[in-house]
Amino acid sequence: MLKCLFKPVGGQSCVSWLLQIALLGVVWAVYEKMIPLGATTLLGAAALVIAIYASFALTKRFETKGD
Repeated sequence: MLKCLFKPVGGQSCVSWLLQIALLGVVWAVYEKMIPLGATTLLGAAALVIAIYASFALTKRFETKGD
């Protein structure tokens, strides 16, 4: 299951794509003033960015394993 989620598509895993779309959704919601730009929003966006980088690392790990 994990192998399928972290298989590169367009150079990135599906998980990375979904996290980036989620981050774009947060940015769009702040732009449209659907959610306030506050500490909670910034921490949530920071958590998404960290998760994106972690998914990049996991994708690279699955690529080098060769499984």
